[in-house]
Amino acid sequence: MKRSPRTPGSSKKKAASRNQAPALSTPDIEKLRGLANSCHTPTQFKTLLDQLKRHIPYERFICGWGNPATFAISFFYAKNYPEEFLNWYLTTGMLEKDPVFNRWLRTGQPQIFAEVVNDLGDRFPLDFIKKTNEFSLVSRQLSSVG
Repeated sequence: MKRSPRTPGSSKKKAASRNQAPALSTPDIEKLRGLANSCHTPTQFKTLLDQLKRHIPYERFICGWGNPATFAISFFYAKNYPEEFLNWYLTTGMLEKDPVFNRWLRTGQPQIFAEVVNDLGDRFPLDFIKKTNEFSLVSRQLSSVG
């Protein structure tokens, strides 16, 4: 049996390409937003996260689910997220200062942290900016100036 020549790293590249999630198209994003809008139970929320995982192969992830009419988050889902950050966030009253949470309350629509950072990065509280940078929780450093 004749073996084909291999270049260094070729098997790693093939394995990496098999692990990549398909790119999100506009219809996929709209479908995910629709699923998010129709979440009324923790089970539906988990279904949404399972669908999301197919498109976004996250290493660490946190999200909340709740009812904007009651100004409350009912359920948090975190995977490989720094527990110290989450405890700080929830015990310091940061939730009510968070632009992502406030936009969700105002619009009643699902929010994506990265989109809110791009839109309102200069409106995040300084202590929030410091903590997210300390734990490297955003792809780009937040700053106190837009």
